[in-house]
Amino acid sequence: MKRLAAVAMCVLLTGCAEQSLIDDPTSPPTSAPATDADSGSQAFVFDSGVLEIGDFDLYTLGDDLFDPCTEITAEEFAAAGFDNVEPMPEEYAGLARGLSSCSFTKHPQVPSEVFGNTNASKKDVEAEVDLLTEYGSQALPSLFVYGPRGGIGTGCYAQVDTGRGGLVSEVGGADGFHRQETTCQIAIENLENLHAAHSR
Repeated sequence: MKRLAAVAMCVLLTGCAEQSLIDDPTSPPTSAPATDADSGSQAFVFDSGVLEIGDFDLYTLGDDLFDPCTEITAEEFAAAGFDNVEPMPEEYAGLARGLSSCSFTKHPQVPSEVFGNTNASKKDVEAEVDLLTEYGSQALPSLFVYGPRGGIGTGCYAQVDTGRGGLVSEVGGADGFHRQETTCQIAIENLENLHAAHSR
């Protein structure tokens, strides 16, 4: 549970306070178009190197988690449509237990949007919370989605496992003001857009 709690902490630290925001039903988020991803292995390709999508072994990986906040440049984020990506404030770094998160605003109708990393694989996550199997991605078939345990809150996490740990797109929600359908669609879309701009 500690690993998953650390992932959840990243959203809390980047502004998921309750806000009086209203969803805009006239402009629901849409998923990126399908690709020929099923034809072979997938990867993100950044200046820092190739990040292969696939399973990882935490014990072999050690501390070599991919850090989206330092290993994706501002220019690479901008090319995917994400501006002003800011790392978690230094004073909160210890609370994240060695994990990393960086926030941005692309969809102002939600309280927070974050890219982060995690050392919890799909198997680990599934052991702690129920996956939201109604959500998926044609562009990233290995993507999986989950939310707060017991349905508390409307935040949502979309994750793909890579050879260097989990890469997570987190979207915060505020009870009573956002549907989880909205936050999950945005979380998926953000990860799809990052991959579409930097993939092979």
